[in-house]
Amino acid sequence: MDVNQLQMVEQLCQKLYQSPSAEERHEAEVRLAQFTSSLAYVQHLRHILDFSNSPYARMFACFRFGCPALPIHYPKISNVFFFFPFFLSCIIA
Repeated sequence: MDVNQLQMVEQLCQKLYQSPSAEERHEAEVRLAQFTSSLAYVQHLRHILDFSNSPYARMFACFRFGCPALPIHYPKISNVFFFFPFFLSCIIA
């Protein structure tokens, strides 16, 4: 994953979690779906966790891994869980 791809993922994740437009959220979800389509994308998820400064992208990668122990192995994402109640309120609303 190069810098441009990482920036694209960060932008899509921001749209997925923050956009008021259901259409934009759906488009972002569809484009990000590739990260669950194959085990080949595990390296991309690791790259996001290691190099992204976006809490949205790190949270996305963490949930795609599906592992609650990730903050232990990736201390950089521990602040993602600080924002988790905010994300839940956005999803539920």
